[in-house]
Amino acid sequence: MALAVVLALAFVSACGYKPISEEAYQTLASSLQNDIMQLLPTTVPQDGEFNVSDAGKVNEIGSRQDLFFVLQEALYNFDSEIYISIEKYDLFSQYWSELANDGALHSAYETSEVKVEYDNKTPCTIRLMFEYNAAGQILRALKNGDPMQFKDSNATLLYEKAEAILGEATAPGMTDTQKEIAIHDYIIQNTKYSTDGDQERLATAESVLLDGIGQCQGYSEAFGLLLELSGISTRIVSGNAAGSDGIYVAHAWNQVLIDNVWYNADITWDDPVPDTGDYASRTYMNRSDDFMRADHKWSDLFQTCEVDFPIIPAEDLASSDIS
Repeated sequence: MALAVVLALAFVSACGYKPISEEAYQTLASSLQNDIMQLLPTTVPQDGEFNVSDAGKVNEIGSRQDLFFVLQEALYNFDSEIYISIEKYDLFSQYWSELANDGALHSAYETSEVKVEYDNKTPCTIRLMFEYNAAGQILRALKNGDPMQFKDSNATLLYEKAEAILGEATAPGMTDTQKEIAIHDYIIQNTKYSTDGDQERLATAESVLLDGIGQCQGYSEAFGLLLELSGISTRIVSGNAAGSDGIYVAHAWNQVLIDNVWYNADITWDDPVPDTGDYASRTYMNRSDDFMRADHKWSDLFQTCEVDFPIIPAEDLASSDIS
């Protein structure tokens, strides 16, 4: 007998926001935070066939850490399905909930639902099935070396826009840091942070790059997409961040690999609210975990970033020794 459920991935639809400087801009006093932690089955389990694919690797799960790393590997391999083996399904549900409560589950590059099938045995074999949004489809093709041709017209439109942006913002011969700065500044200068509209849309790269509005997960997806297309590795971190009122709310940001060093980069918090046009702060660009912990919280299961290398805007270099 096989059972089937659907689990909702954590969807970061409300973002913490903090002022960079009083002179630069004002910020949202607070943001509404949706309840994204209740990862419960949304369908009644149904009978059905369940067979492990001959080509499917079965991952042994003995802890929440094991589950986290299997999910991360699947996400950044853009796998359509993975198999895991665990003592019992209830233990899988426990580890899933613990990761959710720790802010270590998110739906970056994916739809917000994960389909699950499992056999009702001990040990229990579980099949998790993923679907990817337009940005995820592009990154999957990039990783696999596939032609950039998509059945999904949204992916085609997003890819064409991303390539146009890179053609405008970057140039041959740029270093990875120069590309990162150009992409960071382009997104900020061409995007307004918004709390109005379709919350799921605002949490996508499409909203940021095509509509010019977005929220933290959308900023992170757009930044990640453009960086990866430029040959720069990046991951998305889900966690919480303190708003100007000191209250922590759901948030997402990037980790970026530059010259073999991982850094945090919170592009959302570098975008002024209200929007100030061409001004782009870089306060939260290429920062260490120690710097970020002042107003961000996240699971220690994510990649550590030990080095702090802030990027100072050109207009501020006259009063700084950092370049």
